Amino acid sequence: LLDVIENPFFDKTEVAREREAVVADQARLRDDSRQRSIELMWDSLYPGHPYGLPRFGLPEVLNGASEEKLEAWHAKTIKRQLPLVVVVGDTDGSALVSRIFSEGLKRNELDKTIKANLPNSYATPDDKIEQRSRQSSTLATGFRSPQIPPEKQNDLWALTMLGTIASSGKLVEELRDKQGLTDGVFLISDQRLASGVFLAQMATLPENEQRAREALEAALESLAAAPPSDDEFEQGRNAEIGRYAIALQD
Repeated sequence: LLDVIENPFFDKTEVAREREAVVADQARLRDDSRQRSIELMWDSLYPGHPYGLPRFGLPEVLNGASEEKLEAWHAKTIKRQLPLVVVVGDTDGSALVSRIFSEGLKRNELDKTIKANLPNSYATPDDKIEQRSRQSSTLATGFRSPQIPPEKQNDLWALTMLGTIASSGKLVEELRDKQGLTDGVFLISDQRLASGVFLAQMATLPENEQRAREALEAALESLAAAPPSDDEFEQGRNAEIGRYAIALQD
């Protein structure tokens, strides 16, 4: 691992092969309706910021990648910072591991600070739409959530619970069972270091797009207007416990 970090060999053939693999990953995600709609929403909420970029980058940037550019990137980033090494497990060997890294990491110059590219303020986000030959439309709408400091990390659980309560109660009953607009609604909190989003997403038939969008927006407004009832909270809590138990099975 230390050798990979310190002395990578950017072989021309290997770089080309890896670039092709990432291009395939880009195409795969663009073809995933659910993931692509969320990508477009991030792009709308964070224009010009890294948070608005797709997970595997932009095709035009990747197409221009070469072994020379990778070497230059490694020299100006990795070789100018010391990594944070975390040892998990039996700590009897941590002193040995610490010495290996402290002696193996050589830096001539260090960047004293890393400048974070903080999100700018913005006006009304633009709609992002991609037309596909599909028999369903996937909608994602949301808003920025503020940066949450370490002492308020419990707020993240509150946002998660709020999404679970909404997507397992009256909202899904109204949109799925009564209006027949969708087979499910997801409300998700995705918090990152400098900011995040709280979003609602659903799939519907193309002819129901406008009704579905209005229903999603109304649901978010209702969520912000009043706290859930005791019954809604209990139902949402049980749903979140169940989701957590299911996640542990993977």
